[in-house]
Amino acid sequence: MMRLLFILFTLLVVSNSFAQRIVSLVPSVTQTLQQLGADSKVVARTSMCPTAQNGKTVVVGDVLTVNVEQIVAMSPTAIITMGFTRPEVIKKLKHLKLNVVELQTPSTFEEMCEQTLLLGKLADCEQDARHYISEQKKKLQEFENHKNKGYKYFFQVGTKPLWGASPKMYLTDLIQKIGGTNIVNFGNGSVSREYVVASNPNVIVMTTMGGLWKEEKEVWRKLCKNAIVIVVDEDVAGCPTPQNFCTTIEKIFVNDEYNKLIN
Repeated sequence: MMRLLFILFTLLVVSNSFAQRIVSLVPSVTQTLQQLGADSKVVARTSMCPTAQNGKTVVVGDVLTVNVEQIVAMSPTAIITMGFTRPEVIKKLKHLKLNVVELQTPSTFEEMCEQTLLLGKLADCEQDARHYISEQKKKLQEFENHKNKGYKYFFQVGTKPLWGASPKMYLTDLIQKIGGTNIVNFGNGSVSREYVVASNPNVIVMTTMGGLWKEEKEVWRKLCKNAIVIVVDEDVAGCPTPQNFCTTIEKIFVNDEYNKLIN
């Protein structure tokens, strides 16, 4: 009887340990798991992912190219991919009977929350995920309670060529959540400066774009004199997690010029 109990206990420990071995090939997934306090469940990541807080994860490549053999050696129970992972890599991983979880880039805050709950289940921290989601929804509701309708936004995410948030991008959902309208209501986000000027935006939000924001900010101040310009961290705004979504909105709301505009 004691021997049977020992075997069951050992299997339980091994099973729990095995169930928490996640390979994340997506920066936003890695960051979400960190925000859930589940960083220790990530055994491998890409070089584009945030650095492991526990310093123990293995880097298995970048977003486009990964080392399949190295991933297999990690004995993962879940390999999470999104968009950039090459189809032939996914096919090979599936052929090896590995559990590949293919996610789509979220286009709304609600989709981010759905993915977060899924990640919580994969990392055996569903309760923490539900609590995290609830907290972020409360924050978002506070912002929505103070939203001001009617303002036109241009959310710049790239330059040379000029690139704004497209209609299907989660940053458009962010604009709508605070009562605004995205002036880029067509295509994939590629626009001209002439189009932006002609659209007469009230607010121009731009990511730091690797330091290019300083030059861009001066350009917009000259071209769109009636618009306020707000700079947000590209590592936050560009990484779709519920927490980052709310943090980006908060960055807009605490801007002095923005407060003068809405009051």
